[in-house]
Amino acid sequence: MTATNDRPLGRRLPTRLMCERYGVVDRTINRWEKTGVIPQAEWINGRKYWDEERVEKRDRERMLAQTRGQAAQQIADKLCMPARNGVALPTRRRR
Repeated sequence: MTATNDRPLGRRLPTRLMCERYGVVDRTINRWEKTGVIPQAEWINGRKYWDEERVEKRDRERMLAQTRGQAAQQIADKLCMPARNGVALPTRRRR
């Protein structure tokens, strides 16, 4: 079965399963969708559904970004430098 845009249909997650997946309430899912934390949902018969593959891809991207941020913070800690947005920043020494 294919969608109207010729993309095969994967598993669709309703709001209830998204809430269970992340352990949050539906208002949090709506806020995350609005702010881009999770991908946009598709409306089918008046209900929201998320493509499971897109959700998992976004989760992997966020996990990788978080890992990079933690690695930058560890480097900054070793070098006694502040880190901002996952990047270790050099500090100027006073003379």
